[in-house]
Amino acid sequence: MCKLRLKILASIAMITLLLQGCSMMPEEEELLPPPVKEPEAVEYTTQVIERGDIVNTAKGSGNIGSKKQYSLSFTYRSGYLKSMNVKLGDTVKKGQLIAELDTDSLEKDIQKKQLEIDKIKLELEQLQDQDPSNELERKKLKLEYLEDRKKQFPDEALELDYQIKDLKLEIKDMENQDGDNYSVKVKKKDLEIAQIDLEDLKLTRDKSQIVAPSSGKITYMEEIGIGDYVPALKTLVKVSDPSDLILEYTGGYALKMKVGMPVTATVSGKTVTGEVVTTPSDFPAEEQELRKETAFIKLNKVPEGVEIGDSASFEVVLEQKEDVLLVPKRAVIQYMGIYTARVLSEDNIRSEKDIEVGIETATQYEVISGLEEGDIVILE
Repeated sequence: MCKLRLKILASIAMITLLLQGCSMMPEEEELLPPPVKEPEAVEYTTQVIERGDIVNTAKGSGNIGSKKQYSLSFTYRSGYLKSMNVKLGDTVKKGQLIAELDTDSLEKDIQKKQLEIDKIKLELEQLQDQDPSNELERKKLKLEYLEDRKKQFPDEALELDYQIKDLKLEIKDMENQDGDNYSVKVKKKDLEIAQIDLEDLKLTRDKSQIVAPSSGKITYMEEIGIGDYVPALKTLVKVSDPSDLILEYTGGYALKMKVGMPVTATVSGKTVTGEVVTTPSDFPAEEQELRKETAFIKLNKVPEGVEIGDSASFEVVLEQKEDVLLVPKRAVIQYMGIYTARVLSEDNIRSEKDIEVGIETATQYEVISGLEEGDIVILE
């Protein structure tokens, strides 16, 4: 009984201690609601769409050349090169011998033909010194002889008939003429034929030479040595006429150029104006493959001292318009041929609009449709 009472008292004491411990714990604080954070305002770099002028230019460099340029070759024949009488950069005069093919065999033919002509001339002089009346009598006697022989030898009649016929014509011609007899006329014809042959040989020899068609400067030479075989029509030399200088440009911009486009060029430290005078499509058909990216620019005034081969820089106006809507490139997204402008409304709402563009420069587009003057675009 006494043990039970002790257990009860111990339990009461423990409960009392627990209750006192709970009373000593701090009270929990009431949780506060989280603060409401105002969103930061988005700031854009913008620009107002306005009207203005737009100019699309291209810059490049080229060399001073000549609009009159002659490509020289052996036009009519092939052969082995005998001589090359100029070098790159030489100045030549019209008619000056540039190059020639080996014509040793041709020279021999010319000499032989000249000797043949001299021989015919001697024979002609001898015939002209003879008495025409004696010649006529001799032919008549020969005719009688042939006719008698024809009677005596019928087997030879056919051959004799040809001789008799020719002889009668000669006699008739001599009787009717007041000047040269038949033999003289024939010899003169022989002389004429020989002289024609000689001229043909000389012409062939001349075709074995290249001469300067104009005074100018050698601006191109094919690498070829004496004794090398040269095909006909192969360009060996180019002669440029310095009296008609142009600025020659080769590059991708040539395809965008049109005749008449204004140009500003700098050559020898001086700035001059000019215009495009030849584009790739203006060259002859046989040159278009070679000149597919070439344009000629005519300078209004070539500075003194400028020579063929000098370098020059230029700027050409490809396109230009006045008083058009302009949008900065920074405000436009271009994807697969579609141009989209980032636009900001009056209440600061961002949107996108598809636009149609025209002239393009490094920094701007011409706006054809899709935007209006006063629209605000976002630059990014």
